[in-house]
Amino acid sequence: MRRRSARSSSLVASAKLLSALPVVVASDVIVSALSNIDPALLLFPAVPPATGHDATDVVGVFVRSVTGKDFALFTSKEILTEVELALESLGWSIQVRGQALSVIAALAVQSGGAVVGTTPRKIQIGKMPKAATSAVACAASNSLGPLTKPRVAVVDNGTAKNFPAVTPRGIPWPPKSPIRVMNAAEFRSLAEQARLKFRALPPKK
Repeated sequence: MRRRSARSSSLVASAKLLSALPVVVASDVIVSALSNIDPALLLFPAVPPATGHDATDVVGVFVRSVTGKDFALFTSKEILTEVELALESLGWSIQVRGQALSVIAALAVQSGGAVVGTTPRKIQIGKMPKAATSAVACAASNSLGPLTKPRVAVVDNGTAKNFPAVTPRGIPWPPKSPIRVMNAAEFRSLAEQARLKFRALPPKK
């Protein structure tokens, strides 16, 4: 537990607030968030601000973000494809699926992030579920900034427990800058800590 607290403290410092902390959310977390929202409300930025549902509140962090200030959502074409396929399996119409993907893409841009391209196939990141693998691979992209810059992947509970930090192999990667892996509840807590510290900062003169 102490290790996680120290890790969160360093990430809070990173998010506070010279530049946004890059965050990638796994497709299954996004689907869980969207499944907790009435599809009729999927009009950017009308995602509910605070729900008590961890995955939905992760998405809400980016609705309430200030561009370039704390947390920037990054996603990939691979992650969005996984989201669309999952929503299709849940019976969402093609129109509503498209609207949901547009909301996620808009949140990425609005928060200072982006939809990035495919990560090189040679990357090795351990034995993870597909959704978590895609999220960590996206987090390893150069598009998220210098490789020494902290970054977070928000994944399912089991993966976050087994892989609290990942150093990609197969591509050049600084060993002292692992990708931090969190579940939805941990990231929501991190965002709350960072924003409490941000509000406590004296105003700029």
